Amino acid sequence: MRLRRVGRQLRVRIKIPSDEQDFNRIKIEGVNKKGAILKKNIINLNSRAGIDASSTEVIDTATYNKVTIVPQSFSRNKEFKTVRFDVKGF
Repeated sequence: MRLRRVGRQLRVRIKIPSDEQDFNRIKIEGVNKKGAILKKNIINLNSRAGIDASSTEVIDTATYNKVTIVPQSFSRNKEFKTVRFDVKGF
């Protein structure tokens, strides 16, 4: 996992094995040095909490609850695939 700040958003890049097909939940927490949670953002893809499912056009968007999901190009031949999450205001 790599973290990077880009303007007013946090960019999180995760490498996962190619045989892992999906994410059930995305949880991003910002903590201080003592471990207290300062900010938290959760998207539950199973229950669709935080996802507007009012139409197929809306549900196909890559941004949910201020988190944009940006899959990187991948193929069967690669051992890992990379997914980037851009979190606004974090």
